[in-house]
Formats: sequence, C-alpha cells, structure tokens
Amino acid sequence: MGIAACTCDDMSNLSIVVTARELNPELFVVLRQNLQANQALFDAFESDFTVVPSQIVARECLAILTTPLLAPFLWQIKQRGESWASTLLDQLTERFGWQAPTVWSVCVDTNQSPALLNWLTQAPRETALGDLLRDPHDRAEELACRVLYLARDDGGSTVMLPHRRTVVRSGDQLLFVGQGAARRALELTLNNENTLDYVLRGREVPGGWVWERLARSHGGAAARSADKTKADRTIA
Repeated sequence: MGIAACTCDDMSNLSIVVTARELNPELFVVLRQNLQANQALFDAFESDFTVVPSQIVARECLAILTTPLLAPFLWQIKQRGESWASTLLDQLTERFGWQAPTVWSVCVDTNQSPALLNWLTQAPRETALGDLLRDPHDRAEELACRVLYLARDDGGSTVMLPHRRTVVRSGDQLLFVGQGAARRALELTLNNENTLDYVLRGREVPGGWVWERLARSHGGAAARSADKTKADRTIA
C-alpha cells in the first residue's frame, strides 16, 4: 500500500504523510515538494520518493537540449502504450539494473564519429550495428549499452529499438542507453580508425588500443628482464 501527497502546499503534504505513517508505518510514501526553501523539512521526513516539479522540468529541458533524440523517443513510447513500455522497462532493468543508466546521442558525422564515417565512405561497406558495439578492449565481448532509437538522414525515416543486424549509414543519429564505461569505449571506437578496424575485423593495427596495450606490456616485460640481467651481472 502507498500514499501520494501531491498538493500545491508543502505543509499540507507533510502533514498528510506524517499522519499516514503514524497510522501505517509500512506505507510507501510519495511526497511532493514545491518550494526549495522547505528542503530541511523534507529532508527530516524520510519519504520513499520525493517529487520536486521544478527540478523535473529543469532536468527534462537539459536532457532534451543535450540529447536531441530523447524527445522523439519518449513521444514514440507514449504512442505505443503502457504494455509496450512495460516490456521495454523490464528488458532494460534486467540488463542494466534499477540505477539510472547513462543516455546519450551519437551522430555518424565528422564531429562525433570521424573514424566510422571514413570507414563507411571509403568503399561500399555494410556495417551492422551489433558489430560496431563490440568492446574495443576485447571484441569477443559486447558493450554494456543498447540503441533505443535510430533516425536516418533521409528526411524522416526512424527505427525504434533497431536490431543488431541493422546497417549503420552515414548521417545516422543514434540514441543509446547503458553504462558510462560503454559510452567511453564506444567513443574510442568511433574516433580511432585503428580501434575501429580491430572492433570490426579483429585486426590489431599498430596505434590501436589493443596493440598499444600489448606494446606497453611487452616493453615492461623487456625492462624487467634487462633489470634482472643487470642485477645478475652485479652479483657475479
């Protein structure tokens, strides 16, 4: 059982939930806070969920400004109904947990994906979305992220929850959700041609992340061997 106190008056909301908790300590409480000046009072009462309308509006505006594809994606969710949204929520929480994941947009252009754009324009190549989302540290692993929405650069074509076999094209805009580490790893793939070559074809080209790591490891081993040889000679 639960109670939601969501009037426009903070004192009324606090009075409602305090009384309700006294009657039933097990209630799930949703509390609305209207004024920032009352923050201390709301902190003193431990609600299960506190709603601050001004913060919600500000965060939504910021999210739309920094992640342009978020607004059309949310609109599409509203059109598909509660059952469809519930299924998607189950899929995302099963994979990423209940903590708020990172949401970001990527455009296949010279600014955000220079390596991928160069790869796509060099020759007629079909690059599947699933291949692009391999881990640049180990391409046998998949990045902890998912594409929610794809907008084509053809005047309005969009794809909700594109499949792994979906072909990526120049000018595509992609909305991702996942872990912050996956975002950083994907940025490396999209911006470094050697890393992209490893992710897509498994080639460890000098200059790529894997090659550089192996080189550092080999260099460290060589240095340790040299130090050991020098020490042996000193003892001798």
